[in-house]
Amino acid sequence: MGLTQQLLGLATRRPRCYVVEAPGGASQRMAVERELNARGWRPAWSPASADVLVVCGELLPELAQAADLLWSQLPGPRARMTVTDPGEAGAGLDEVRRQLTDDPAQRRAARERDRDEVSPRLASHGDMDHGEMDHGEMDHGDMDHGDMDHGDMDHGDMD
Repeated sequence: MGLTQQLLGLATRRPRCYVVEAPGGASQRMAVERELNARGWRPAWSPASADVLVVCGELLPELAQAADLLWSQLPGPRARMTVTDPGEAGAGLDEVRRQLTDDPAQRRAARERDRDEVSPRLASHGDMDHGEMDHGEMDHGDMDHGDMDHGDMDHGDMD
C-alpha cells in the first residue's frame, strides 16, 4: 500500500455525510443516521464540508435538480448514494467509503468535473436594471438612540 492510499484511508476513515431526506424518506433517513452513529461518522452541516451526499428516498424531478446542485457543491474526493430501502443503508455506506478511497476514479472525476458547476444553474440577472433606484432620500440622520436605556440589563458576573 502506497503513501497516497494510506493518506486516503486516514482522511476518509470517518467521512462527513450530508443527508437529504426526500418526501416519504424518513425511514431511510433514520436507518442512515443509525448507521452513521454506529460507525462514528460525522454529519456535514453544509455541502462544502461534506465528503458524501446521501439521498434518502426517491426524489421528484424538481428535487432531483436541487440534489444535483448540492452535489455540485461538494468538494472532491466525494461520493453520492441513494437509499431507497432502509436495509441498504449499511451496504451503501460501505460502498461510498470504497469510492472515496479509489484514487484513480476520484482523479478522473475531478478532471471531468466542470470547475464552475453552480453558475449555469443560477438564474441570470442580466436584465435587472438598478439604475432607477434612488436611495438618496433614505436618511437615517434623525434616528435618535439616546432614549435607549440599557441600564436594567443584567450581564451576570461579566467584568
